Amino acid sequence: MIKKCNVVLHNEAVMVIDFDGKKIQMPSVKCDTEYVFVEFKDNKYSLVTENEYADYTAKPEKKQKEMPKVKIVEEVE
Repeated sequence: MIKKCNVVLHNEAVMVIDFDGKKIQMPSVKCDTEYVFVEFKDNKYSLVTENEYADYTAKPEKKQKEMPKVKIVEEVE
């Protein structure tokens, strides 16, 4: 699961983010930003890029159902 999370606290060493109401402390990204993209997988939190977030949230296109092919059978006597 990848989410866009608000940065609650940010300094040189650490940042604290709000992930679904849980406060998570992570290493600092060394830039002043209001939000980051965080992946929760295998009980671990990690930062991901905006492109990975976009790929995760992209809805797959609906495929049209193909019409079944009709097989013409000739009767032989």
